[in-house]
Amino acid sequence: MQRYNTFDDYYKSKFKTKVYRLSIDLGFTCPNRDGKISFGGCNFCSEKRINSKLITNKETILSLIKKEDEKITRDHKSLIYLSSFTNTYARVEDLEKIYKTCLEYENSVGLIIATRADCLSDDILELLSYISKNTYLIVEIGMQTVNENSIRMMNRGYTHSYLKKTLEKLDSLNIKYILHTIIGLEGEKNEDYLNSIKYINSTKAIGIKFHNLYIEYGSNLLKKPFEDFILEKDEYVKIVSNLIGYLKEDIIIHRLCSGPNRDKLIYPKWAGDKARVISSIQKYLKDNDIYQGKFYKGDDKDEEKI
Repeated sequence: MQRYNTFDDYYKSKFKTKVYRLSIDLGFTCPNRDGKISFGGCNFCSEKRINSKLITNKETILSLIKKEDEKITRDHKSLIYLSSFTNTYARVEDLEKIYKTCLEYENSVGLIIATRADCLSDDILELLSYISKNTYLIVEIGMQTVNENSIRMMNRGYTHSYLKKTLEKLDSLNIKYILHTIIGLEGEKNEDYLNSIKYINSTKAIGIKFHNLYIEYGSNLLKKPFEDFILEKDEYVKIVSNLIGYLKEDIIIHRLCSGPNRDKLIYPKWAGDKARVISSIQKYLKDNDIYQGKFYKGDDKDEEKI
């Protein structure tokens, strides 16, 4: 029995073959790092720039995609995934060129664009609307939480109300999107996690990514007593498993847990074994007979069981 709506199953059914995300870094930056909003970034973020300049050259982009694609030996199709930093944070003419090139790759079936809710201006939304009418497009937004206190503490740079307005614009243009949520933010409890899931259920999000909070070298969380609030593995497994029970059954789970770089990971060490975390969640779901949507009643009527 498959107990949740997986990325693999959904896209294999949709495209009639195995689908992989090809994660490509084209040198985008972030307004929360380059000084437009701040220089520090969100406090959980430790990413450093791989490329220092935005890549717009067609041949270079296609070469980067091909390099990633050739790592996969089995028959497949690819969703080109612009994943590093804010992949709508550039001039619209550069974005158009980049997106068009990605979609020209022969094995591509679509595009996933990771970004921020405050980097989707009207002209960029117009471009994304055009793309979504002609190919498979997903906009990926790091919501993380609906708790405004947590949002301020993480230095995200915009409010939950702002995010809601952005999602309404995406809805009006029929642009598909998925949302991230972090489990383990300082001060957050089960009620906060459930509120995030209830909010996601209330939107038109087609997917979700669960993230466990972890600390890498370069993170601003190193300045905090992080050992006091970062979850143990068994706690994370229990929380996520129960949240899956509250999640609407048609929402695609794109990720069950984070996948930090082990060489950069400081704490907790269990976060470095992604496969073990996933298998633990699957076991918990089976042992406790939980499946996606089991506790979902709709309209905030869910009975809390976390």
